[in-house]
Amino acid sequence: MLALLGAIASLAITFSLVFLAVLLISVVVLVTLGLMAGLTARPWPAPAARTS
Repeated sequence: MLALLGAIASLAITFSLVFLAVLLISVVVLVTLGLMAGLTARPWPAPAARTS
């Protein structure tokens, strides 16, 4: 019984670590893609100067 609980606990820890690793990798990929898109985007047009 104790060995079964230990096996279940180790599986749960393994799956949670794998989930966290995949989450971290996806966040890094999304941030990298966002930075690349921001660097290659056209700059915002300058607002027209008001002359009064």
